[in-house]
Amino acid sequence: MVYRLFETLIIVGMALVVLMACSSASPALSPTAPVPSVTLLRPSQATEGVPTPERTFVVIETLVPVETVRESMKPTPANLYIANLVQQAQEDLAERLNVSIETIEFLKFEDMIWPDGSLGCPVPGMAYTQVLVEGYRILLQYADQVYAYHGGGSRPPFLCQNPQK
Repeated sequence: MVYRLFETLIIVGMALVVLMACSSASPALSPTAPVPSVTLLRPSQATEGVPTPERTFVVIETLVPVETVRESMKPTPANLYIANLVQQAQEDLAERLNVSIETIEFLKFEDMIWPDGSLGCPVPGMAYTQVLVEGYRILLQYADQVYAYHGGGSRPPFLCQNPQK
């Protein structure tokens, strides 16, 4: 008896699967349902009659001095570690040139893979480890002169007088 009931349930289940597979996936459209019409416009017609937006505000006066805006627009590294390295380089260069640190402009920070322990700044007559070293280059500017600071490994940024290309 249980066997016959189980057999009947299997047959009914299979019939349902076949019926579901044969039914269409999309709903049938009724013949009385209205079909929306689409009007195609040429590009010149698409903008006809569209009002030009009016200005919503006018700048009368800035709230901060222009110098402040220019100063805040200078690029600065977002990463705190990188910002600290850049600040070290700026402090060193300001001290070397005997100028205010605010006059030293940050230009660029680049991740580098240096070809050896010289970190791209070899000193003639020195021997360096011949392994690739992960590091960085910081470019700073004062007046019209660009200064390159190199670093990597555990070495902090240092001024490279004759950078290797």
